[in-house]
Amino acid sequence: MRLNYYPALVIILLLFNSCTNLDNVNEKTKKVVISNKNKKTEASCPNYYIPEETKYLLNAKREKVIKIRGVKLNCEILKNLKGEKNQKITINQTIYYQVLKNKTKINKNNTFVYTAIVNEKNKNIKAKILSKIKIEPYKKVDGKIYFKNNNKFKINNNDQNKNLTFYYGFQK
Repeated sequence: MRLNYYPALVIILLLFNSCTNLDNVNEKTKKVVISNKNKKTEASCPNYYIPEETKYLLNAKREKVIKIRGVKLNCEILKNLKGEKNQKITINQTIYYQVLKNKTKINKNNTFVYTAIVNEKNKNIKAKILSKIKIEPYKKVDGKIYFKNNNKFKINNNDQNKNLTFYYGFQK
């Protein structure tokens, strides 16, 4: 056989193979039913604020030991079949801490970080959540030592949430 016949033979075999598989296409496809029961969608997160008075954790000598460096919020709306009235917003928060004093012992039982949910329009506190600091593995970045804590909670989705602000700090 000549070398010119091989490409023609390959093309003919490809066409023959694709035509025989065309009959089986309808048998292989399966319909997948996706329920909207617990469908998550992105939501806009409330603003947050870290007051200067509660930004630092102080030791017994009144020295600054740990600082709340920043907060990252991720909000999702969990839709239910029950209707729009029962929607919940799931908030995943990550609090970043900076260690200011090395080799300090932190009393894990008495050290809390608060998250206060404040309605800025009325200036009233709707809820206050206390969480313990979990000393995670440290990360060293540019000569500074950091660690983070992750928390997850849910709030109701309603029109009053547009005026909410989260306040973060150490419980005194």
